[in-house]
Parts: sequence; structure tokens; C-alpha cells
Amino acid sequence: MAALALASAPYLAQAQTPTDPTASEAPADAAPPVRSGMSESVAAVVNDEIISTYDLAQRMRLVIATSGVQPTEQNLPQFQREALVGLVDERLQMHELHRVEKEQKMSLIADDQEVDEEIAAMGKENNLGFEQFKAQLAAQGIGIDTLRAQIRAQTSWSRWIRGRYGSRLRIGEDQIKAMQERISSAAAKPQYQISEVFLDANRVGGMEVAVNGANQLVTQMQQGAPFSAVARQFSASATAASGGDVGWISSGEIAPEVEAAVAEMRPGQLSKPIPVRDGVYIIYLRDKRSGSDATVVNLKQAAVALAENAPQDQIDAASAKLMALRAKVTGCGDLEAQAAKTP
Repeated sequence: MAALALASAPYLAQAQTPTDPTASEAPADAAPPVRSGMSESVAAVVNDEIISTYDLAQRMRLVIATSGVQPTEQNLPQFQREALVGLVDERLQMHELHRVEKEQKMSLIADDQEVDEEIAAMGKENNLGFEQFKAQLAAQGIGIDTLRAQIRAQTSWSRWIRGRYGSRLRIGEDQIKAMQERISSAAAKPQYQISEVFLDANRVGGMEVAVNGANQLVTQMQQGAPFSAVARQFSASATAASGGDVGWISSGEIAPEVEAAVAEMRPGQLSKPIPVRDGVYIIYLRDKRSGSDATVVNLKQAAVALAENAPQDQIDAASAKLMALRAKVTGCGDLEAQAAKTP
């Protein structure tokens, strides 16, 4: 179905130095970098489509800028590997999407407006408008089309997967019962709220490479690189899209090697690399709680007082008021403050 050829290429010395891939930064208001055909070569070929060393250099800059990991001579090959694997995966995904669109005469690929809305949302997270965010990328030598291509592939592929498999999901009574039993059983076990980064040994070139890469990432996170940003760019787990957030898990739901390490950790602690059969985990323990045979639930409520024989219009008005309040409340912590603003 898909053909892939890789070509050996230097570590993009023409685009960046080994110790500082963004040394040739443009000013904030500069235009995106211009291709230089004289310095380009082939980094990979996917189904007859070329990935050039320019494409690879641009993606490397993007990974560096969005992961928070500082480039060094030691981790530069890791950046290159992640950038190349990401580009190859996205080319294969886009080729498949174009094939499906043509065969089934349906629209799957995100248009420019959808992509730019995603970029605007990214800028908003950093308190930047679209043009400001675009200028910030340009200041780091990153063309906006590099980010557009990544987002277009991720958004389009996710849409296709949801549409293809989501409609087939059917949850039966036996599954509901099994889940209820699992939840009940888990209530008596220790529970951990974790985030994860998983480096797939097969994907990165072997277990030794995965362990070395994990050690470098741990060092960078200890020096301030955000865990969620590192997970989004480097993790091979499905949780990468949510910044590595796994949520609450119970004893027995994770690999024994990971559980043994987590059991010894304190909330707020980052693990050392944890080798498992297929790769290496890095775990951030956000919180933990002991198991209990009983579940205690604390509730707060807001109510509108009505006479026992209140007419329907008063009941409807009270319901509307409570629904409006509900939309403003984010949790028990701000219920009283929001309710105090409502007559």
C-alpha cells in the first residue's frame, strides 16, 4: 500500500548548528524562511513524494519550539528522528485520506479555515493573537506552512478515525456490568493520577536509543521543559494528544514495572525512565489516594425557594434561573460565589 525510502542526510548543518538549531533566527516581523534549492537534498521518499532536508529542518525547529526542550549536541539526533518519523506518518496519512476522498467522494481533509482556527487557539493559549503567534514562529525560523501541514494532517486523520470507527461502537449491558464491577473492585485498591511519555523502542530505533532519549527528556523536564509539551511531541502513546494525561488509574491497570515505580513516588514527582517490553515510560505522578471500601461524596447545591402550590410559570422561571447558573459554575469551589450574584 505505501512505499517508503530513506536517504542518509547530515544533521542539517546548512539550516542550523549542532548546538543551537535556531541560531539563524529572523526578526519577529520577518517573513517565513525561503527555500534554498542549492542546499536542499532528499531526506525521505514516501509514495514518490519527497521529504526534503528543508522540510525536515523546519519540522525540527517546530518540535524544538513547541516541546520546551533545549537543543544540545546530544539530543539533536532525537529531534531529527522525531521530526522525520512525524513527517513520514503524516505523508502516509494524507495519501490515504486523498485516496478515500477520491473513492468515496467525501470530504475528509481539513480546510484552511479549520486549520487557522486551531492555530489561533494555540496562540490564545499563549496569550497571543494569530498574527503575533505567526510572527513568533517566524522569529524562530519556522514558516507558518510547517505548522499548518502538521495540524491539517492530525485534524484530518483524527476526523477520519472517529468517523470510521466511532459509528461502530455499541456498548451492551454486559459491558456496562463489567465496568461497574471493575469500578467497584478498583475502589479498594490504591489509585494514581498520572501523566505519561512513552518512547516506542521499535519506532525510535531500539531499546538503547529509547532509554538514552528518555534520560535526555527527563533531564530537560527537570530543567523546566513542560511535561505536556514534551508528551505532545515525543510520546508514542495515544495520550500524547492530551499532553500525556492518563487520568486516574488503579493498581493492576498499568504495566507491573510502571506500577512498582509509581508506588514509590510522591505526588508532584517525575520518574526516572522505566523500561518495559516494548519501550520506555516516563511518568509524572500528579496525585495518589489509598483504596477504600466506601466512597464518600461531598455535594453542594443551589436552590430557588418556591411555595408548595407554586404555579407553572414560577417553576419554569426558577428552572431557567438554575440552568443559567449551572452554565457559569465550573465546580464546587465557585458555586457559592456564582450563586451570590444571582437574585
